[in-house]
Amino acid sequence: MLNNLSGWHAVIILTVLLVMAAVAVGVVLLALFIARRARRHGSQPPTGSDARAARLAELAELGERGLLSSEELAAKRAEILREV
Repeated sequence: MLNNLSGWHAVIILTVLLVMAAVAVGVVLLALFIARRARRHGSQPPTGSDARAARLAELAELGERGLLSSEELAAKRAEILREV
C-alpha cells in the first residue's frame, strides 16, 4: 500500500504522525506537571494534630455562623478532642 504513495503523500503522512506523537508527549508532560504541582502545594489532607486543629477551626466557624447549636458544637468538639 505504501508503495503506491507519491513523495508528497508520504511526507504528509509522516508529518501527521509526528504531530500526533508530539501532542501525545505534550499531554503526558502536562499531566505529570499537574500531578507534581498538586503534590508540591499540599493538596493532600492534613494528618494528625494538624487535621484536628483544622476540624476544630471548621467547627468553630460553623458555630459562629449559627449552623450548629451549642449542644451539637460541644458534643462534636469533645469527640474531636477524645481522638488525641
